[in-house]
Amino acid sequence: MTFYIEPPTGNISLEKLETFANNRLKFLIELFGVGENSLRRGFGETFGIERLTTSDCLIEGTQKDLISHFILRICLSSDPDASVFLRHAENHLFRIRLQSFTEREMFRFLRKTEAGLQRLVDTKDSTAGRAAYDIVLRVKGDYHWKNVVKFCMMETMNPKFFIPFESALKLVAKREVTLSCGMASIPYKYLREILVQCYDDFLREEIKELSQRNSTEDVRIKCLSYKLKHILSNWMAPGPGGGVELPPLRAVDVEAESQFFPPCMKNLVDRLYSVHRLRHHARIQLTLFLKEIGMPIYEALQFWRSEYSKMSTSSEDGCHHHWQQNSRRYTYNIRHLYGLEGSKVNYKGHCCLSLQVIFLTDIQISTH
Repeated sequence: MTFYIEPPTGNISLEKLETFANNRLKFLIELFGVGENSLRRGFGETFGIERLTTSDCLIEGTQKDLISHFILRICLSSDPDASVFLRHAENHLFRIRLQSFTEREMFRFLRKTEAGLQRLVDTKDSTAGRAAYDIVLRVKGDYHWKNVVKFCMMETMNPKFFIPFESALKLVAKREVTLSCGMASIPYKYLREILVQCYDDFLREEIKELSQRNSTEDVRIKCLSYKLKHILSNWMAPGPGGGVELPPLRAVDVEAESQFFPPCMKNLVDRLYSVHRLRHHARIQLTLFLKEIGMPIYEALQFWRSEYSKMSTSSEDGCHHHWQQNSRRYTYNIRHLYGLEGSKVNYKGHCCLSLQVIFLTDIQISTH
């Protein structure tokens, strides 16, 4: 597996091209809908062996893998929503593959990626390629790739490599790295995290560049692009009689899936996991948001019970109630927001404007 740096060459029938693209897109949709915690049980248990044997995109490095990836890039790059989905889903697949690597597989991957990026930089004026190649060289430093892999597998805190902090934003946000003069000092135990972000940045720029070119002038590609976007749009907004159903959002998957939440909701989730409490309005906002993105009532109760059964670690959130002592009240409030108690109104999540008004109102109240 590499960063999908070099597109495949040769001839292929339109029928096979469409089959490969359909198989990969449908698998990515399934993969995107399954929480990371579920995937830790393994692909086989999550999807079933029969499903895996027909998923050509799982055969890493094969022509089918390369063809299906690049045809999706071409067909979906012109649509903003579709291209965002493709980037996130491919990044998710990349992360899972990376985590499953043995020491030998990791070594081959790093060596092949370095060689591929070097060829790209030498033969093409690629901004994405230069940025990714720079990160890969900084990761390697003066070491041989075998040494780098050993450092990673041993999860050692020393030695470290240095990269621009923009290439390690998630680790910076978690206060896991040291910053100095715009550079982040990264222990090799976090190598996989850096590679995931590097791949995400590379793929984003490649898709952006592709979207700026007339890549779908061919009528056959335009037709295939329309079909693929139709499959994706049905999944994004399933309607009566069609579409791919989203699996319910489980309480145990919220932390992993929160990376895809809007920043305002991501902030609430992070705050909740940090201090195990939220203010009243924040709790309502997050409950309604989770409801609208597919969390059923039984999972919502489990989600809030899990956090509110822990001791609060903050004196600033105005709530020190415990689930065990207030379970009936909390259960009623959550069921009420789901339209199952009281007037049984089907409440909707707050829009951005409403959240801004609530936030500004809270600020005004706190300053008086």
